[in-house]
Amino acid sequence: MRRAIISSLALTLAACAESTIGLAPPGLDGAPARLFFPTGMALSADGARIYVANSNFDRGYSSGTLVSFPKTAFDEAAALAGRRATSLPASSQVAGLDGFAGELRRNPAGTALYVATRDNATLTRIALAADGRIDCPAEGGCSAGALRLVDQKMVDPYTITFGELVVPGALTPESVVMVGHLTPASAGTGASSEPARVAVVPERVATAGLPAFELGAYTVTVGTPATTTLAWDGVGRRLLAGGCQLRVSAEQVVSCGLDASSSYARRNIVRFLYPEAGTAAEVEAAELGPHLGGGDTVAMAVSSDGTLLYSATVRPNALVTTALPQAGQRIPTLVSTVPLAQAPARLLVLPGGAGQPDVVAVTARESDQLLLVDPSAGRVVASHTGFGDGPFELAAHPTPTGHRLYVGLFDSCGVAAFDVPAERPAQSTLVATVGACP
Repeated sequence: MRRAIISSLALTLAACAESTIGLAPPGLDGAPARLFFPTGMALSADGARIYVANSNFDRGYSSGTLVSFPKTAFDEAAALAGRRATSLPASSQVAGLDGFAGELRRNPAGTALYVATRDNATLTRIALAADGRIDCPAEGGCSAGALRLVDQKMVDPYTITFGELVVPGALTPESVVMVGHLTPASAGTGASSEPARVAVVPERVATAGLPAFELGAYTVTVGTPATTTLAWDGVGRRLLAGGCQLRVSAEQVVSCGLDASSSYARRNIVRFLYPEAGTAAEVEAAELGPHLGGGDTVAMAVSSDGTLLYSATVRPNALVTTALPQAGQRIPTLVSTVPLAQAPARLLVLPGGAGQPDVVAVTARESDQLLLVDPSAGRVVASHTGFGDGPFELAAHPTPTGHRLYVGLFDSCGVAAFDVPAERPAQSTLVATVGACP
């Protein structure tokens, strides 16, 4: 049953139209906090706290929640049988959040979290206190005063990234949050589909209650199809958007493929946008499909040195490394392809540092695996199983010896933690798992 539910994590628009049950979610009903269908995940700037957005994907409650708990929960769980704690610490924070949460991201300054929620097509900013605790209003929860993206013809907002850029009308670079969405605004209405968009929101106007789109926020057109993944290239000062829109069908668990008649079918496009041009920003598209035999990009990230793009693709299942185009170039150069036995879901770059290569962590949701890939060596260096069901979102924080890597478990209502040595990622180990389904 739960496997069928996670299969629909590809998030159909029809599900968003269903009515909700009036039960208060765990943690807001007087019961202890717990995780349920966790999607977004982020860490405090010092790595001391873990933030998880519970999507309420089965509509079991009146809303989702945002949960915050200390990293010490994993060290305590490591001493228990099976390295598993079924409950969250009593010190966990819980606040209400709109349902169907997407990515949860902490801003570079470490002062706020941002999450896109699909129920009401909003972008929510959550302030963080100096100690990393979430600071949401007592009334209305974290989504009170959220920025409405539906007014910008953006349905199903999901993916979030940050960048430093000079927005139109400004003179100096500033921090902006950029939000993509999964579905054109007129999908399912019988009208011609609107093109997909990305909202560019300066953080100075993203605070709750401000009319952001009257004070400097704007949207740029991405085109068709909508995108599941965004990445910011700080060197080239450009936004990268994949060409895949998550879809669900009765025949296929998760499909990013477009109809064969589509001009984008099997091309596996990567789109380059320069948002400093404002609403007039144009899109440059490059194709990876001819090099890979097709495929769809479900997740991507820029390398730690800013020169490479890592893309997780399905059909074929692979981690693809391309050199980002430099000045005067238009097409990314294929560097390497690492075949994956499993279909990837999300990826996260663990910077090597001190001359060590990047390691890319990849979740394989349907096979319940965490893969660690060394793109420079062209191979998977570690594969972990048995730590939980439905691994999906990833977050990490550096440690003296490497990284503490966290894996959200959509299917088993938890988060797993791994220690990944920088010089020996093959010797990565499970620390513990926290959380469990009832």
